[in-house]
Amino acid sequence: MKKLILFALLAIGFGYTIQAQSVAINTDGSTANASAILDIKSTDKGVLVPRMTQVQRTAITGTTGLLVYQTDGTAGFYYHNGTAWVLLSTTTDAAALTSGTLPAGRMPALTGDVTSTAGSTATTIANNAVTSGKIADGTIATVDIADNAVSIAKLPAGATGTTYLRGDGTWATPSGGAATPALYGDGSTGAATISANTNWNSSPPTTTMYTNFTVNAGVTLTVPSGTVIRATGNVTINGTILVTPSTNNTSNPHSGISIQAPDGSSQNASATSSNGGVGLNAFQARQILYAPTVAGGQGKGSYWANGGQGGGSILIIANGTINITATGSITANGGNGGNGINANNPGGGGGAGGIVVLAAKGGLTQAGNIQANGGSGGNGNDASGTGEGGGGGGGGGIVHLIGSTIANTGTNLVNGGAAGTTQNLASNASVNGGGGGGACGGNGGNGNAVSSAFGVNTAVSAGSSGHILQTTVTEPAYLFALYTR
Repeated sequence: MKKLILFALLAIGFGYTIQAQSVAINTDGSTANASAILDIKSTDKGVLVPRMTQVQRTAITGTTGLLVYQTDGTAGFYYHNGTAWVLLSTTTDAAALTSGTLPAGRMPALTGDVTSTAGSTATTIANNAVTSGKIADGTIATVDIADNAVSIAKLPAGATGTTYLRGDGTWATPSGGAATPALYGDGSTGAATISANTNWNSSPPTTTMYTNFTVNAGVTLTVPSGTVIRATGNVTINGTILVTPSTNNTSNPHSGISIQAPDGSSQNASATSSNGGVGLNAFQARQILYAPTVAGGQGKGSYWANGGQGGGSILIIANGTINITATGSITANGGNGGNGINANNPGGGGGAGGIVVLAAKGGLTQAGNIQANGGSGGNGNDASGTGEGGGGGGGGGIVHLIGSTIANTGTNLVNGGAAGTTQNLASNASVNGGGGGGACGGNGGNGNAVSSAFGVNTAVSAGSSGHILQTTVTEPAYLFALYTR
């Protein structure tokens, strides 16, 4: 009965046509479109679908294609996709999508390189998904990418912290390789612990690229000048590292890394001055970021008295930490000048202190003892006659501590060497010149030489102190860019 009443009402208000299972409802009497089960036509009326609240809508057990209009909350047309209700897109949503945002609940389910669940406000980029082929020219500006949004994990295989993206979409390592492996070595020697007295001068290792390196307490490791120890992990010094002096040329002393070698040590009534060598200033010393084979300058000597050997050098570099404990020490002192071997011989100059450079990316702790002192000048030897000059003291060396953090509570010594003694100075107008001291960080001391005939009057003196330097830097590799030997 209800169906007949509804049909009668439709007949009164509209013209209708039933043709081949298609129904047309209109005011102009046109037939239904053959592809439509129901064809409704009007120029001044619409179709009202069921209107309800969100609570009422969610209470419906939806069938795929079901359509309703929600009147509260996020109002609008909702259709059921067979699994969940989905809000039809609006012009507001389109504008929000253009600006890069969507209101809550608008995100459809996404699969592939970018994934999201339906209704979510967040998306996830799959690992290895961002390639150059998926970035159109000029479409990404700095402001479009959130801080830390694209990590290495999101980039394709081959991307690391030391590679770059080429124009052809492949990843490559910069020419010369990454700075970190070159500086800290490859760890190919493995871990090493020096547990007994060891001398690398007589029994050197094949390579010195360790993972971790330790010198046990009570043990001495003797190394040649120019030693470089690299570690991909940590270095711990509980015992002693003794660096062998580097130079030994009595008559023509090597200047080492200093600016000028010393002179003097003559038996010719001080025909020449006895000046000490000239060392580096602090800025120059800070540039010595390697281990030169010849480091501290040698003291001036002669046939009658040797000059002291210049102190050697050592460079220790760790990607992890360097820890010199309270029982640990590194010694790179210069040698003492020789005393006159016979009567009427001047003394030789002292050798300069050496170089100790320690660099640790993971932080450096120095609670032990580091020495790069200059050697003492030799004493003149005079039985009678002309006075014999004492040699000048060697200049102090260089100790440079480098690390991301530095805890320096230990003892660091770069003292100049003491002056030698002149014999018969008071009773003689002439003193044969003692040798000048070698230089490194500090200047070498002068040898004693006096001669009115040659206009020479040089008082004997001690060497001057060298340099204790600290450099705090997050990545020491940048300092050593030119020194990967």
